[in-house]
Amino acid sequence: MEERDPRSEEIESTTNEPATVDAAAVDATAMEESVEPEAPPPRARPVDLLIRFGQRFFVVYFLLMIFPFPLYYVPGISVGAQAYATGLEQLTIWVGDTVFNVDASITRTGSGDTTNSYVWLFIRAVLSLVVATIWMLVARGRAMSARFFDGVLVYCQLFLASILLSYGWHKLMPVQFSAPGPDRLLNSFGQTSPMGLVWVFMGTSAPYQMFAGFGEVLAGLLLFWRRTRLLGAIIGAVVMANVAALNYCFDVPVKLSSTHYLLIASIVIARDFSRLKAFFITNQAAPPAEFEPFPVERGWLRHTYLVLKLIVFGYFGFFMAYQNYGMLHEYGFLKDTGPFHGFYEIESFTRDGLSGREIEDEHRWVRVGINGRYNGLGAVRANGYWRRYFFQLDEEQEGALTMRVRGEEYPMTYEWVEDDVLAFRGQLEGGEVEIVLRRVPEEQESLLTTRGFHWINEYPFNR
Repeated sequence: MEERDPRSEEIESTTNEPATVDAAAVDATAMEESVEPEAPPPRARPVDLLIRFGQRFFVVYFLLMIFPFPLYYVPGISVGAQAYATGLEQLTIWVGDTVFNVDASITRTGSGDTTNSYVWLFIRAVLSLVVATIWMLVARGRAMSARFFDGVLVYCQLFLASILLSYGWHKLMPVQFSAPGPDRLLNSFGQTSPMGLVWVFMGTSAPYQMFAGFGEVLAGLLLFWRRTRLLGAIIGAVVMANVAALNYCFDVPVKLSSTHYLLIASIVIARDFSRLKAFFITNQAAPPAEFEPFPVERGWLRHTYLVLKLIVFGYFGFFMAYQNYGMLHEYGFLKDTGPFHGFYEIESFTRDGLSGREIEDEHRWVRVGINGRYNGLGAVRANGYWRRYFFQLDEEQEGALTMRVRGEEYPMTYEWVEDDVLAFRGQLEGGEVEIVLRRVPEEQESLLTTRGFHWINEYPFNR
């Protein structure tokens, strides 16, 4: 039988005895080992703070600019939206008078670069700076909620889509730039304004105008869906860059609006800057887009957003296209030219009993062009200057019309003396006139509209 070492038994008995441990001491030691001092949050870099401030400025600035879109088109709410817009107009007028000592009243002239526009730009900029600064201080420089910023950007994106569709349909169905008629073609290049030159250039070629409109419509439709928004924003930015360049270089008074539309498109593109940089610059594989969560969480808000989106898409995507088709019959090339359309030479011109060279050159007409589609009359005077008139036929009294020029209206009568001889009589610009016109044969009409398209040109036809 194997003998055991008594010392080993002693050791064994000792190790098998339950150990008595101070639990409080163990807990304290474990806490000291597990709890580390909390590290302070990393300080934001100046560039991060600048970006966060810029985001807040963007949100306030463009919400002030865009809202209450699209509530104008929602039945029952449009009245409140109009009241809000009226309040902003009154504020703009007050600031213009108080701060700048200018009249910033709303003038419906078709210009987007009025005094009112620039005063409202100043108001938006100041309010945005103030609100963004307070917002940064309250948030202690923290980043804005990504969901909230994405929601605002989607709102701006839908607004841009509506603008592109609005202008795009006007070009795709050529209405915005009407073909130059006899009234316009009599004006010389030297007397044409830069904006007028753009209108004649775009209106002369309907296919080119339709091509420009197609780009705007395509961009607008793509912007409605998040999977195609980047492509839509890129196409929209290219289109709006060209539009803005025309506005600035040819003094078209839509400079402010086109600049803002281009800025919105650029910001929509900027959210995918890293992917675009990888594809175009660093020659790396661009990762797939990570679509943000739906910007609205609450169920009723999600439904409201979807309804408004469908209203905007339906109105600008389909209803406006239908409206523009109707405009082609009312204003465009599908409208009948009527009996007055054509170029005319002066048979006789009398003013206050005087005729021929007895009349001052600034009042005596030497050639006339009438656009029957738009009831426009262009007259070249003896001093070489061109002036456009518009006339409205009296539907109740045959042979009567009203001639309008520079905000003034003059009642006159007209009579077909012969098949191609037309006479106007009445008060016009401070004198009693009788103007007898003879229509010019069609072969003598403007080369700009009769030259047409040629595949083969042995020599450049450049006049």
